[in-house]
Amino acid sequence: MADRLGHDRRYSVTIDKVSALGWKLSRTFEDSLAETVEWYRANRTWWEPLKARAGL
Repeated sequence: MADRLGHDRRYSVTIDKVSALGWKLSRTFEDSLAETVEWYRANRTWWEPLKARAGL
């Protein structure tokens, strides 16, 4: 399938502007990802019905 004209293949995002205002990361990506995975493990009753309804 041909890509549409002007379609960006990637978006590059930086935190330069918000950092200039004094914002700082409070945790790493790896820590945040681990925390998210742990939340899903601890809250199966929340997402399992959604998965079942989707037929997965």
